[in-house]
Amino acid sequence: SIDLSNLEKVHEQVKDRLCIAIPADISKGFVPPSPEDRVKLLSSLIDRAKKLGIERLMADPILDAAINPGFTKSLSAFHAFHVYRRDVPLFMGVGNVVELLDADSVGINALLAMAALEVGATMLLTVEKSNKAKGSTLECSLAARMASIAYVRRMPPKALGIDLLVLKEKKLYEMPLLVEEAEIVEAVESPCQKGVDLLGSFKISVDHREGVIKALYIGKLGVKLIKGRTAKAVLDAILNLGLVSTTSHAAYLGVELSKAEIALMLRRTYLQEEQLFQDKRKLLKEVKL
Repeated sequence: SIDLSNLEKVHEQVKDRLCIAIPADISKGFVPPSPEDRVKLLSSLIDRAKKLGIERLMADPILDAAINPGFTKSLSAFHAFHVYRRDVPLFMGVGNVVELLDADSVGINALLAMAALEVGATMLLTVEKSNKAKGSTLECSLAARMASIAYVRRMPPKALGIDLLVLKEKKLYEMPLLVEEAEIVEAVESPCQKGVDLLGSFKISVDHREGVIKALYIGKLGVKLIKGRTAKAVLDAILNLGLVSTTSHAAYLGVELSKAEIALMLRRTYLQEEQLFQDKRKLLKEVKL
């Protein structure tokens, strides 16, 4: 990237490269707060760069985090620059918005890609620095395709043939059961009563780096580490090795391994016998301003 602090120093070395111009003086930590000033500074910086022989240029008015310093204000700078300088393509870095907002990245990246197209940005940059941002590259890629299809078809980004619905669906489909002659038993969750399996016990964990579920067996048959990418694969191995002797233990392992598989898919922390998700309704009562 080029800015006020380095343009005069590096222009000879970057003439044959694609340069991203940003309205800032990085050496002083200065970025104009108002959209109007950003557009003016960015335009003058690009004009100066072209006079110095840099032809391959993109403009990045800088997308700010939500609330403080302010997302919509910075987004308006993109739109204003696109209207003012249609000769220079726009570059948008969306990583700051995702990293500085504690919400699932998939929805944020989807909306940012739509906003990028509306304000004229033709290239997105994202990062996967924190765990919550993992998968952002794929999410932005799919979102950009959705935005392009919607734009070409002149329609909202809905029912396009691709989507970013991960944990939710547009419709719920339920398979009814024939229960006319069945005895109905109301199930109530009981305290943990898996009992003691005299054959041995298991410690279960998720290895996100390796992408596997691990089940460590310690018992009469020795010490064994079973690894697999799905709950079924691990449970099948446990049963085939004869490492459980009670149905209640097998059922318990099925529940815990399924939780571990969900945690692996969603890059969540897995703790044996702990819930994967918080009940967010409790936060409405607990959190006070």
